[in-house]
Amino acid sequence: MEKQSGTLADRPCMIAAGEMLTSGLSMGFLHTGNRLHRMRRVLHTHLQPKAAEEYQPLQMTHAKKGVLSILDDPHNFRNHTETYAATTSMKIAYGKDKITFATDPDSSDREAHQSNDRLLKVMRPGSYLVDTISWLKYIPWYGQELKRGFQSTSRRLHMRQLNHVRQHISNIDVGLSFAKHVLENGHSYGITEIEAAFLAGAFFQLDPPLYQTSMAICTVLMAAACFPEEQAKVLAELDAVIGRHRGSSIPFLQLGSIISPMETVVCQWSVSSWQTRPGQVISQQYDLRMIIRHQGDYCIPAGTTVSGNHWAISRDLDVFPEPHAFKPWRWIDD
Repeated sequence: MEKQSGTLADRPCMIAAGEMLTSGLSMGFLHTGNRLHRMRRVLHTHLQPKAAEEYQPLQMTHAKKGVLSILDDPHNFRNHTETYAATTSMKIAYGKDKITFATDPDSSDREAHQSNDRLLKVMRPGSYLVDTISWLKYIPWYGQELKRGFQSTSRRLHMRQLNHVRQHISNIDVGLSFAKHVLENGHSYGITEIEAAFLAGAFFQLDPPLYQTSMAICTVLMAAACFPEEQAKVLAELDAVIGRHRGSSIPFLQLGSIISPMETVVCQWSVSSWQTRPGQVISQQYDLRMIIRHQGDYCIPAGTTVSGNHWAISRDLDVFPEPHAFKPWRWIDD
């Protein structure tokens, strides 16, 4: 799929989710064209690998707070991982310094979760007949709940957050954020106000804190509890590389030879489990723009919807013998 990225740049037509619920403003449903190119260009300013490195101090700060919270209240460890994910996302997207608690029912983060839950339900195959009979979208009374959902939830939520940043943009104490960047430089990318609002909100669509980051952290904790012998090896390496008298940091963690393989196994578990939850789409779907022939073995016609099935990939016996076994060592390059 990486080699054929040019022919897989389009998205399949999802009218209920892509047109009626998000009004063609969500990155995940945009078809190839000018809007997608403009929005992707500005989004990459804060999500490309080099830019992401600047978030490491922020991640470490909130990670330490998260660890202390788990130590103080271990029974609610999942809430603490969600709080870490939500706080980090809100800071990067909107420059919000206040901790966003996962249990706060009035937080914008909770609204974002509810919006994502609604979107995932609409994406389920067969949820709305309009995805099969496209002309239903032109009937005024059809799909009113989807149109109201866009106006009353998605648009209102994203615009409120963007307007909050706009009101404080002249304050020198306001830190850097994606929303501030797009408000100040959006004209150079040709981005409209509503597009800017949904781009900032994309940070939650790309990583809904209840689902991805939090689940990966919880999976690390589960793996450490289930395999204490591997946990002991990681701890020994942390002591050797960092020591017991100073805090860890991402550059230090990257020096370890055991830590990275364990991270890889955990990510394999968490990604596969998150993308195969009941009723969920397995992964991002793509619409093939032109025919693909692969070494004479198979032919995929244009217009085919292609999806990378992570669950099947991570359980390919030719690549991962004993795929269900916890073997971090398989990822070490001899």
